[in-house]
Amino acid sequence: FFDRQEIKDVLALLRLAENPLDDGALVRLLQGPIVRLADGGMYRLASRRFGRDGMRLRDCFEESAHEGFPEMEPKVAREAVRLIELTDRVGRLRDALTVADMLNRLLEESGYLRWAELRAQRDGSPRALLNLRKVFQLAGRFERDLAMAGIGDFVRHLDQVIDAELPVGEAAEEAAGAEAVSLLTIHAAKGLEFPVVFLVNLRPPRPRDTERLFFDPDKLGFVMKNWRGEKHPRYVETSPGAPAVALAIGERRRIVYVGLTRAKDALYVTATREEHAVHEVGTNGEDHDHFAEILSWALAHPESATVVEAEQLELPVPRAGNGQVRDDSSVVTAVLDRLEKIQPAGAREPAAPPMQVELSFSQLHDFELCPVRYRFAHVWRVPAPPDELQPAHVRAAGSTELGAAVHEALAAWHNTGGELLALYRGPEAGRDMLARYLAHPLASARTLAVEAGFNMAIGATRVRGLVDRVCEVDGRVALVDFKTNATLDAALIEAYSLQLRIYGVAARRGLLPGGRDPRLILFDMRRGVLHDVAPDDAAVEQRVGDAAQRIGAGDFALRGEHAQRPCQLCAYRSICPDARKVL
Repeated sequence: FFDRQEIKDVLALLRLAENPLDDGALVRLLQGPIVRLADGGMYRLASRRFGRDGMRLRDCFEESAHEGFPEMEPKVAREAVRLIELTDRVGRLRDALTVADMLNRLLEESGYLRWAELRAQRDGSPRALLNLRKVFQLAGRFERDLAMAGIGDFVRHLDQVIDAELPVGEAAEEAAGAEAVSLLTIHAAKGLEFPVVFLVNLRPPRPRDTERLFFDPDKLGFVMKNWRGEKHPRYVETSPGAPAVALAIGERRRIVYVGLTRAKDALYVTATREEHAVHEVGTNGEDHDHFAEILSWALAHPESATVVEAEQLELPVPRAGNGQVRDDSSVVTAVLDRLEKIQPAGAREPAAPPMQVELSFSQLHDFELCPVRYRFAHVWRVPAPPDELQPAHVRAAGSTELGAAVHEALAAWHNTGGELLALYRGPEAGRDMLARYLAHPLASARTLAVEAGFNMAIGATRVRGLVDRVCEVDGRVALVDFKTNATLDAALIEAYSLQLRIYGVAARRGLLPGGRDPRLILFDMRRGVLHDVAPDDAAVEQRVGDAAQRIGAGDFALRGEHAQRPCQLCAYRSICPDARKVL
């Protein structure tokens, strides 16, 4: 778990916030996916301390800042300064923020959370986001067990876990079981999206929300708020000051915003109020009444929101009469009768239609290759082992780590420029691919967009995708998809051609930049070969429709076309009852 890139990056942010002089954390931050300082620039920066005993890397950075950062490009320097200022600022707030709050600020304001979201879209798996959630869970458990601990204690706790090699399972996509409930904080939900979100009883903050137990280091130890019927003599002087209270209120507003923006299709915001009518809500001028703000917007935009006033039903509590307690089914029946007046049974809405099928090309390819494998990965969501746990012949067929690293370097280079090979962080085989790519004319074509996403309807199916590169080749817009497969035979080229044809459909609908009649290019990174793909919108609609129909019906049976499915390369072969035995 702690060897994953995103975990190392997050730990570096935490360590640097706790100790600005941590050389290892600073190196990780400067060479991570946000700043992207190349090896050469890193070496020149660190070489400032040659022969100067006691000089830290942070001192080298400050000295370089006074000289205008000659070791790095302007954009890299700006990102480096921004992240260093962020870790310093969050570090100064360590006594006012919880560990989870600090972690949330570091991930959001650094841009790392956004990077993880884009990576999840590109890879077709939210593993990076789920691993970040795992760190939030670790922080939550740590604070629950040690309420007075801070960021420094949490960092030292993680160091002890790493040194002791305690088993911390890597996050995986959770099985969406019908009888299972997943619990997570709003902080941990950042980067995730849900079809429907309920914010229940959104009330204004109360004064006691910011009142906490505190520790008096002089002599009193833990001090209670009330003592002998009044506030403790030292309560006022040691209670949180106005800046800390303002910070807590601001953090609450951010949490409400995060909750509101998790909704994909529908959002319900409820509150129990003392006002007798909707238009009275908010008239008392109470500060930080987020529900009143939302209600005011809803009343002003009836086309986008519906305001419902509901009756507060009494709970069925047995009541005594003449010494007798009536505790039978009639108590519940009376409440149900009142509920029936609010919503008659006949007015219930019809059952919802079957859930709409959503597909990416990788999911469609998985289904066409082997429906059983698709069910393991995308219906049951059984986690597949990482590359390093796969057999040697499977790793040789094509590493996901290699593909992700090559795509990440290409996206960064086409987006910001610089030295392509210096931006690469991955297995050595990827450097040869990138060198061949640099020698190809396609590399020098004008880039219009990188990792351009789309989401469209084909029939009743939602199809999403991410185009690696949109560029101009010989005066015509081209959509480019990079492949790093160890082998790319005619069958695979034909299979991947469907991916480019899906991109073509999206372009003709105006969902991609550049134009509606693009050239479709499949680029073989291992061999430096360009393959042109002819558009075929009818084939796209047919294959998407056929797959979606079977998936919606729960039909994952193998057919004749799956006789040569590559079971030897499948991560689920050891648990699959349909795996082919190849001698």
